[in-house]
Amino acid sequence: MNTFTQLFSSWGPDIWSSDLLFILLAMVSVFIFAMGFLLILSGINVQLRRRIAAVTGDPMTVLPAFEHMSRLMRFLSVFLMPRRTAAKDHVRKQLLYAGFNSVNMVSIYFGAKLFLFLLFFFAAGVLLPILFVLSKLQILLLACLSGYIGALLLSIWLDWRVNVRQKKLRFALPDALDLLVVCVESGLGIAPAIQRVAEEIDISHPELAAELETVNAEMRAGLDRGMALASLGTRTGLAEIRGFTSLLAQTMQFGGSIGATLRVYSADFRDRRLQAAEEQAAKVSTKMIFPLVLCIFPSFFLVAIGPAVIALMDAFSK
Repeated sequence: MNTFTQLFSSWGPDIWSSDLLFILLAMVSVFIFAMGFLLILSGINVQLRRRIAAVTGDPMTVLPAFEHMSRLMRFLSVFLMPRRTAAKDHVRKQLLYAGFNSVNMVSIYFGAKLFLFLLFFFAAGVLLPILFVLSKLQILLLACLSGYIGALLLSIWLDWRVNVRQKKLRFALPDALDLLVVCVESGLGIAPAIQRVAEEIDISHPELAAELETVNAEMRAGLDRGMALASLGTRTGLAEIRGFTSLLAQTMQFGGSIGATLRVYSADFRDRRLQAAEEQAAKVSTKMIFPLVLCIFPSFFLVAIGPAVIALMDAFSK
């Protein structure tokens, strides 16, 4: 006991404020980094197990490590969860558009934001004194800024995930509509047709196939077909799919021809996609102005006028 007392007393306040604080920050940073790395590995393993279960048909059990990390994220979300319902609904919609349908995804999202804030904060608190000579206030401010950037990266990633997924769904919709027209006109009902289309496009367009399988599962569970189709538009957040589902629901309600309706909507959707492509092509000439002015024109003038300028400079210098 006397040995430990002499050891801590020999350190003094300077050692306690610098070295010991650095050791504590390093330990916390390593712990948070290890937990984040474990979460990433657990998530990858869960995705692999889901794919294996889809091929083999065996029931998939969630890994204990992934479950523990989910509990940790839900615990951390208590400190960052917004009180306003509108903010939580907005995040819930974004997660739904990104393909995360779990009930606890909002809590996991805010917990992950706080986790990334702490990870970047402590990592900056450890690395900045090693790399640069800064005061404690500067280190604290830069660490807070790093934590904010870490939390912001998750929001940026979520927006990117939503955009990528919606582009894939928009690209896959015409093929699915054509297959759905063929299935309906061959005599299949709407539910078997949706299931068959989901099976056919599972490899080429897995995102839309998963959404169609969800619609078919809701229909088999007893949900009204109109509500099941409306939930498809709600989950994807695409105006094209919402228009398709509302038109299909109205056709089934009033007893119209589903095949003719799908064929008309498919042709109209292809026309709109062609118009969007022509609009993008028309914008190319305007977008090319900035590369031409900033990159091509300077090099052109340098090659065309450069020798003459050099000759004039030599002539006037003599």
